[in-house]
Amino acid sequence: MNIREMTDNEVYERGLEILLDKLGHAGTIRFLEQCAPATGDYTAERHKWLDSLDMETIMQGIQALRQKKQEMQKNEPPKDASEMTDIEVYRFGLSAISGKLGPAGQMRFLRQLTGC
Repeated sequence: MNIREMTDNEVYERGLEILLDKLGHAGTIRFLEQCAPATGDYTAERHKWLDSLDMETIMQGIQALRQKKQEMQKNEPPKDASEMTDIEVYRFGLSAISGKLGPAGQMRFLRQLTGC
C-alpha cells in the first residue's frame, strides 16, 4: 500500500509491526521509551543519572563506550536488541521504519508516537 493512501493510524500500526519484527517485544518497548516526551526537569534527571558517580568512574565509562564502539565497527552489528545500547536501538528502529515506510512514513509514525 502507498504511504500516501494510508491513514495516520495505519502508518502507526505498520510502524509498530516493523519494530516488533526487527527488534522484538523488549526492543520495541526500549524504542518507544526513547520517544517518550522529556519531563523538562533536567536537573532532577541529571542528579538521578549521576548520583554516586565521580569523575574517574565517568571517564572509565566513556573509555569503555569508545572501546565497544571500535569493536562494533570491526564486527557485524548486533542482531539482538539486548546487545544494543538505547541509542543503537533507537537508530536501528528508525532505520527499519524508514526502510519500509520511507522518510515520509517515518515522520508520520513519529508524529503519531509523540503527539506532535
